[in-house]
Amino acid sequence: MLTLLLAAAALQAADLELELCNDAPFTVSFSVRHEAEPGRPTQRGWFAAEPGRCVSGYIGRTYSAEALVHARSGTWQWPDASWEGGARVCLPAATHDQMGFEPPCSDDEREARAERVTLERENGRAVLRHRVSCAGQGDEAGLCEDSPRGPDGFSEPLRILQVCNRTGGPARVAAAEPMGSGGRLSEVRDLNSGQCADIYRGFPRNGRVLSHASAAEGALTGGRDPVVLCLPDAGEPGRELYGPAMGDSCRPGERPARFTATEFGEGVSRFTLTLGEE
Repeated sequence: MLTLLLAAAALQAADLELELCNDAPFTVSFSVRHEAEPGRPTQRGWFAAEPGRCVSGYIGRTYSAEALVHARSGTWQWPDASWEGGARVCLPAATHDQMGFEPPCSDDEREARAERVTLERENGRAVLRHRVSCAGQGDEAGLCEDSPRGPDGFSEPLRILQVCNRTGGPARVAAAEPMGSGGRLSEVRDLNSGQCADIYRGFPRNGRVLSHASAAEGALTGGRDPVVLCLPDAGEPGRELYGPAMGDSCRPGERPARFTATEFGEGVSRFTLTLGEE
């Protein structure tokens, strides 16, 4: 069982108070693990904090010198995927106040990263102070800041489109967001045989992303509603894409490329397309 204390027996019980603060632009939920009794980890959540607000209050007695804290909103999680250290815990989706477990998790729980936070002892109390923000998402801090909020106030899920090259040779793949009868180029990259890569990460309008792949053999599987757009040879993410002009010709430095649409359903955050397999 996961041990939170270096010297639990030497600590006296104290009232545990929370000060969990959210600097992200959407609502964030927190789950906290501590020892409500010596040697008995307790997992409690979810504590929801609105943007720019803190959730605070007394949640019982603790024998802990530190607590484990996990936070999430949509597909954003704290600590983020680049995190090293801390611990891993098992968390249910629903509100919980239960014994804490570490992986492997049961079918109704998911493994999650958790950060160790030292409790501050003040006048016989143990205070858990913790703050999250989009800065904690590393290279994707900008995406986090731009996250649209759902009707419940939490972040909409980040949509991720992955392409896997199962052909015997290299392939060039591209992704674009639909825009009118064309699109806005998001990513162009080359994939070696057997390689997979995320070619889109973002929040597409209407949950649709356009994708293209060119290879000596095979075609993308899983797309729909094909459309031909002029793809610049140099890539140029952010460039607007249009269909060929009269005579099915593109401008110099461009070539006709067949894109298909992937539609993310409600609650779906990741989709994988395969090149070279039926």
